[in-house]
Parts: sequence; structure tokens; C-alpha cells
Amino acid sequence: TAANLLWPLPYGVTGAGGTVGVWDEAAVRTTHQEFGGRVAVKDGVVELSAHSTHVAGTIGAAGADAAAKGMAPAAYVDSYDWNYDLSEMTSRGASYPGEPGMLYLSNHSYGYNAGWVYTGTPAYTWYGSGTTAAGYEDDFGKYNDAAQEIDELAFDLPYYLMFWAAGNDRANNPANGSSVALSAGGASVTYDSPLHPPGDGNYKGGFDTISYNALAKNVVTVGAVTDAVSGGLRAPSQITSTLYFSSWGPTDDGRVKPDLVANGYSLRSTSLDADNLYAYSSGTSMASPNAAGTAHLLTSHLAALFTNTAMRASTLKALLIHTADDLGNPGPDYRFGWGLVNARA
Repeated sequence: TAANLLWPLPYGVTGAGGTVGVWDEAAVRTTHQEFGGRVAVKDGVVELSAHSTHVAGTIGAAGADAAAKGMAPAAYVDSYDWNYDLSEMTSRGASYPGEPGMLYLSNHSYGYNAGWVYTGTPAYTWYGSGTTAAGYEDDFGKYNDAAQEIDELAFDLPYYLMFWAAGNDRANNPANGSSVALSAGGASVTYDSPLHPPGDGNYKGGFDTISYNALAKNVVTVGAVTDAVSGGLRAPSQITSTLYFSSWGPTDDGRVKPDLVANGYSLRSTSLDADNLYAYSSGTSMASPNAAGTAHLLTSHLAALFTNTAMRASTLKALLIHTADDLGNPGPDYRFGWGLVNARA
């Protein structure tokens, strides 16, 4: 995303002084050596989460381990679990520039179950409609209440931009002979592709696999690609496809989703296991904080250049879209959106 190109002069932007909201599975391990007191749990949640901790590190790890340095290594992070997210976001999102204690952006690497969901035992569970080969997931692409509520929030808080992981549904494809459940909590059966609903990545060729909040009009929905670096230099041209799991659009009403893509492959970031340990993880859950942390650098840069001002969420989203490096088909498409985030541009 070219975040590292903004750290040195002439930009000198590391996210200092600003805060990014992280809503996720549970609390971040605030004591990790990468955070240095810059991460706070704001909702009283005691349970810690490896997923939340990894996400927070991608946004704001200081770089004690240079390979795990976050996009905005001096940023503060406010941690919440995903329960009551809508009301908490409503109370924290900025409605005007400089609103005390409010957030300009936040990251959301989670979503509701849709289509086939990996459940381990049985291997997959079906959340869609119908149990035959004609089965389908109506919530893929559908502008439903979850998306509408997020858009209403965004409309009411015009200086608050949410980054949402596109989802990993294209990887959810039961193998013939595997054990599956055709409803949540249902009995296990042996999957047979001529008889049962097709895998999410097989149905419609993998298109139309984004659901719920990630379909909102006024969030930034982020898909996942490999890193775009070759020989230490930024090299977007080496990206020829999204990662095999990254969900694709369009929305049912034809809008482009995802909006953008970022690195979601084997990111090294902070681990839950100890204050000096790190972990690798892949997913659009990793790509979204890669983009959100990078975007925070732009809000910080504006704050350093001008006092008492801020970008509207719509301005920041447009800026990211119109400066992205186009990938895939010329122009926007339903795999890469408008392309790879380019903070320097």
C-alpha cells in the first residue's frame, strides 16, 4: 500500500496523535511490546483474541520486529469486541472535524455466516436456502438490513469511515465425500455435489460472494491480494489475481465491490501468545487493517498540514479509490474493485 514510503521525510507521517477503532472478536493483547501503551480496551471486555491482536498489530505495531511493523506505527488503537458494534460505533464516529474523543476511521474484519461456512466437524455447514443442487445463498450480494443500518450510521456521521473485510467465501467449497450439515446444528451428511448446494467458489464462478455489512455503500470493502513488493521495491504489476479465498462482487444492484484490495497473504503481526511473539495469518481480515492503517496515515498527514480540519469519509474513500493502482480488467471490476491502495499517490 506504499505506507512505508510515507514514514520518512518529506512526509514523516507515522499516524502519531490519531486513533483507529478496531471492532473484532474480543480484546487486543494491549501489553504486547509492539503497542507501548497505545492500545486501549474501551468496552471492558476481558477475553483476549488472537485475531483482534493480529489485526491491531497490522494497523499500529511500532516495529520492534521490523518485519511486523504496522502501517501507522505511532497510531493509537481503541479495541472493542463485535457485540453491540453498531451502538458503539454510533457513539464514537466523528460527525465534524476535531470532534473530541471521536474516530475518523475504524476496521471491521468480521461478518455474518453466509453460504457454506467451515465448521471443522462437520467440515462445512450450509446457511443458504434449499438443500439440493439448486440451493443458493440469497444474502450474497443482497442489500439487506445489516448493510442499510451501516449506511444510515455513515450518513449521520459524515467524518467517520469504516473499513470492512470482503470475506473469504470463495474458499468454502465442500469436497465430495466430506461430512457437512445442511443447516446450523443439523445432522451430518456426506457431501455429494450433484445432490447438494454448490460450493461458494463454484456457484457463479466465485462472483457474488460478498454479504451483509461489507455490501454497504459507504464503507470501504477490502479484498485480499499477495504482497506487491519485489526486490524491496513496490511492484503492483506482479499481482495477477486476488487470493483464492477473497470474496468477489458485484452487489445484486450492480455496484462495484470490493472497493479496493490490499495485502492479505501471510502477514506477520502481533501474537496473542506472549508480549514478544508474532504470528502469520492470511485472509481479507488481514487485508482490511492493511488498508485502514494506511488510510490513517492520510488523515494524519492532513492534520499535520492544516489545523481544525479533516476529510469527510466520502473524500477519504474517493481519494483512496482514485489513486489506487488498477489491477485486473482495465478500470473497476468485481475482483479487485478500483485496485491496490497506493498511499503515496
